[in-house]
Amino acid sequence: MQKALSQLRLAIPVLCCAALADPTRLLAAPEAAAGLAPPGRAAGTDATAGGSSASSFDQEVSERRTRFEREAALTQSPAAVIPLLGLAELWESVDDRTALQQLVAQTVRPRPTLLPLVQAHALWAQQKLLGHRGQYSEAKAVGRELGLVTTFAVTGPFDNDGHRGHAAVYAPEGEASAPSADSRYEGKNPSVPLRWRAIPEAALARDGSVPLDAWLRPDSQGTAYALCYVRSAQPQRVAVRVGSTGAVKVWVNRGGAPVIDRELYHPLHPDQEVGGALLLAGWNRLLVKVSNTEGRWAFVVRLTAPDGRPL
Repeated sequence: MQKALSQLRLAIPVLCCAALADPTRLLAAPEAAAGLAPPGRAAGTDATAGGSSASSFDQEVSERRTRFEREAALTQSPAAVIPLLGLAELWESVDDRTALQQLVAQTVRPRPTLLPLVQAHALWAQQKLLGHRGQYSEAKAVGRELGLVTTFAVTGPFDNDGHRGHAAVYAPEGEASAPSADSRYEGKNPSVPLRWRAIPEAALARDGSVPLDAWLRPDSQGTAYALCYVRSAQPQRVAVRVGSTGAVKVWVNRGGAPVIDRELYHPLHPDQEVGGALLLAGWNRLLVKVSNTEGRWAFVVRLTAPDGRPL
């Protein structure tokens, strides 16, 4: 199992570069003061600047289906994730969207042979397709199945000129107690004090990510913090899985080193980083720090069992 999981983590970057009243439910709270498939384009429409016809993408869907069925028939094959990578992004390119939706429905069907993390990537694709179709309540239900943490309060930006923000210790990460509605910090612009702002779930991106660039100004060369509390009915070990557009740190509760500490700048993909943590019985503080340079500024967090299964 461990070997398979390690192989899976290696495959992903190479190819794509809710109160626990019972242990199956997860609730997250902010730091409160804090149909019909849309028709495809007509056949023969060029899908790329190079002139490739959309039918080539339909062929790709067929090839991915064949590859997935072959790998899914094997026990815990890490390679089963390969045909899932970037699958939902084909939505804008294929003519036959029904075939794409059928493939995604096929991949999310529970199979005892699939690794939990492969199953999760199938659910990510399903969530994105539901968003494309405007089925937002259904997409949110998939997000809950994935263990997404969707309710945060954010503050920033702090300075990240010269990539200094990741290593810098700004006020929110050094606080010994929960901030209040009156908490203020000196940020990138000293003349504009920073405060915590709760981001409603309805303001999240379609993929469940937190769009920091939509809430913070300036939205470049900055470092932000996002805070929430997660409640567990009992002590339990979990995996914290993060995707981000830039350098990221994650702390679970106070008094320890971050469970995730990675200084890389790249496009956001699910589960780019993972760290182990212990949730205590009751409320647990989850603090995320994300730095950016230019372009999109966002992150997504989910909590799972250590092997990737839902909590």
